[in-house]
Amino acid sequence: MKHLYLIIASTFFIGFMTGVYVFIVIGKPEVQISVLDNTSAGIEIIAYEYGGCEMLGCSSYRILEDGSYTFIQNKRDGNVEKYTDNLSDNLINEMIDSIDKSELERVYNSTFEGPCPADVDGIGYRFKILMDNEKYVFDSCENDIMGSKFLVNLIDYFQIFYITHVK
Repeated sequence: MKHLYLIIASTFFIGFMTGVYVFIVIGKPEVQISVLDNTSAGIEIIAYEYGGCEMLGCSSYRILEDGSYTFIQNKRDGNVEKYTDNLSDNLINEMIDSIDKSELERVYNSTFEGPCPADVDGIGYRFKILMDNEKYVFDSCENDIMGSKFLVNLIDYFQIFYITHVK
């Protein structure tokens, strides 16, 4: 019986040490910002997915004030597909009109409560919004983005981009 406890304890210890090693070596995945990070005049919205999509391919998004957008889909096999298109004038105007600086400030100062979806195979989002020479940076696992109608609508647009372009 003593040997059984020793086997269980050593298995736990080896598993724990392996987990610590993987966490230290791999850590939280860093997003390649340089893929989309070209500055432009006016409003620019950049977003990245991370978390549970890592094995299947996370997406990146960039929307400019003129309605043009870039959608990058990383594939499971390592290939990258890049799509560009334009939002309708009505849609981009509606999006720009829905941006509320006070709401963005509130979200920036908020704290996400609960377990991060990205930690349990869900998808997390990182946003960078450039507007009027101000930069707002959000992470869905650090800030309460669900308190922002604008950011929630952006995630809905991302789903539409995926459905429109990925076959």
